[in-house]
Amino acid sequence: DSSGNVHITDNTNSPDAALHIEKTTPQLRLQLNGNSGYNTIESGGSNELIIGRSGTEQLRIDENGNIGLNETNPTADIHMTKADDINEIIMDANRPNAGQLIGRHRYYWNGTEVARMEGDAGSDTTNKDDGYLRFLARASGSSIAEKLRIDSDGLKFNGDTSTDNALND
Repeated sequence: DSSGNVHITDNTNSPDAALHIEKTTPQLRLQLNGNSGYNTIESGGSNELIIGRSGTEQLRIDENGNIGLNETNPTADIHMTKADDINEIIMDANRPNAGQLIGRHRYYWNGTEVARMEGDAGSDTTNKDDGYLRFLARASGSSIAEKLRIDSDGLKFNGDTSTDNALND
C-alpha cells in the first residue's frame, strides 16, 4: 500500500502492519539457501501462535496464554512433553562465590510469596562441583525463612546448618 505495508491475503482488507498475512492458514517460512531445514511461524485456530522446525511443531501459545513445548494441546501455564526422554529445565550460573544463588522457584498466593526452593553454590569455588538445595516457607504474619536444607551432609531442618544435626545414612 502507499505506506509501504505489505498485505498477503485472500481478502481485500487493508494491511495493519508492515507485513500482514491474512490467510486461512497463515504461515511464515524461513529457510537458508541450500538448506533443507526450515523454521515456521504460524497462526493456528483460536488465535494460537505456533513455532516449528522442518514441519514439526516445537512451541505453541494457546488462546489462554498456556505455553506448550512439544505439546500441541497445553493444559497448564507451561506444559512440556517428550515421547522418548525426560523433560528437563537447566539452570546454570557462573557464580564466583560460595553460597550464591544459582536458581530459584518462587510460589505466591495473591501476590505474597509463601514458599521458595533455591539451588545454591557450595563451598568449592575452585572446582565448582558442589551445592545445596534450600526450601523456604512463610508462616502467617512472618517473613519467609529456611525450613529445610539438603547438602552433601544430608537433611537439615529449620535453618539449622550444623553438620552434627544432619539426617544422613
